[in-house]
Order: sequence, then structure tokens, then C-alpha cells
Amino acid sequence: MQNDRPILTITGSDPAGVTGVQADIKTISMLGGYAVSAVTSVTVQNTLGIQEFYYLPPQVVQGQIEAIVNDVEPQTVKIGMIRTVGVLDVVIDLLNKYRPRHVVYAPVVHSAQGDALMPPDVEQHIRSRLLPCCTVVVPANTFTTHGDTNTFASAVAFYLNEGAI
Repeated sequence: MQNDRPILTITGSDPAGVTGVQADIKTISMLGGYAVSAVTSVTVQNTLGIQEFYYLPPQVVQGQIEAIVNDVEPQTVKIGMIRTVGVLDVVIDLLNKYRPRHVVYAPVVHSAQGDALMPPDVEQHIRSRLLPCCTVVVPANTFTTHGDTNTFASAVAFYLNEGAI
């Protein structure tokens, strides 16, 4: 049975469902949680890799987050792929405004094929502004199988949300 304490996931899409918003929703739901989402980018990809990225504008990401927060008031946020400073600034500003109880961050630094997914300016901004907002940071590539780090971080968000850890 799904509980009524939502977990907001903020990340990119993965049409193959191995990682990203699709995997977050799947993991949180399988554990019995209530997942809500804000998408930061749309990808053209499959299990073989990412072919293209389409970044959503910061104001669209902000609108998604504000709509969810003003409706269901999630106290746990799980953050994944953010590839632009503009979107990162929006996310950080909203975390500081709404102050959720738990923020779990799973950095998406490289693709399963080893391609760099985080530009250096975003990486620096994460270190200086996002990390201080986080309750838990799951180190990139904690697991060797693609998607497992993401799944683990979603599970951590669920258990924090439940008060189990």
C-alpha cells in the first residue's frame, strides 16, 4: 500500500528505465512509497547509451518543483542528473526556500559508457552550493552495474522518508 508521504525526485529521463526519473519512480513505488517528479532533461537513449540530451529551461524545472511542493509538500527530495548551472541554481534556491527534511543526492558524472555527463562549471557549483543542502550524498559509481547507484539512492530516500534510517 502506498503511503501518503511523497518523495520528490529531480533528475533527467531515461527512456530505457535503467536510471533517471523512471527508475526512481519504479524503486520508490516498489518499496511502497509515493513518488512525484520534476524532470531536468530529456534524453534520447536506450540500454546501449545516450544519443542526445535536451535540457529543460530553468523556469520549466522551477515550475514543476513549485507545483509539486505547493500541492503535496514532499519532505524528502532525491536529486540525480542536473547538467546546467541555471537548473542547478533553481533547484538549490528551492531547496533553501522550502527546506525539505531530507535531500539525497546521487551525482551523475559519467554514462555507463564512460562519457562525461557533468560539465566542470556544474561540478564546481555542486560542490560549493548543492552539497551543503544535502542530507546524504551517494558517491558516483558506488556500484559497478549501471543504474544500481541510482536505485540505491532512491531506496535511501524512501527509508529516510519512512524514518527508518
